[in-house]
Amino acid sequence: MPAYTDAMTHDVQVPPDAFDAPSAHFDAKRAVDLAATIAAHSTVSCFLEALQIRSDDARPARRPDTSGSAGKAPERDLAAGVRSGIRTQFD
Repeated sequence: MPAYTDAMTHDVQVPPDAFDAPSAHFDAKRAVDLAATIAAHSTVSCFLEALQIRSDDARPARRPDTSGSAGKAPERDLAAGVRSGIRTQFD
């Protein structure tokens, strides 16, 4: 299915031969899931590229956990993180 993925991400329009590939392996729901996953990944890539965010960018050091919630997933303010990243990129 690389042709299907490549067509979706590079050419946008999927030619008939590539379009038929997922249905040879998946039912209709799974084919829609596949297309949605590829589209979502492509959108994330575009978003990150538009903000010039790279995987090798420096990341701030983690602060020690003083909340007493060791072992729990940290809660994050996503909007604040995005705003901070945008300020960093455009200041």
